[in-house]
Amino acid sequence: MSDEYRIGTVHSVNEKKRTVRVKYEQLDNMISAELKVVWQEVKWMPRINEDVLCICPQGGDGDGFVIGRM
Repeated sequence: MSDEYRIGTVHSVNEKKRTVRVKYEQLDNMISAELKVVWQEVKWMPRINEDVLCICPQGGDGDGFVIGRM
């Protein structure tokens, strides 16, 4: 299985679940399913309207992770 990297804008944040939904302009403003936010050395949550880098398995139905800010 290959992965796809995408840049999008945070549409909504669920701090309790540590997930966000992301809008992808390059995909006709598609809104993702809830994506898990990956913490590295510092715990962080992206803010609404912040640009983020996501990794999504190809062929998945909205699964994926937010791996960083842009």
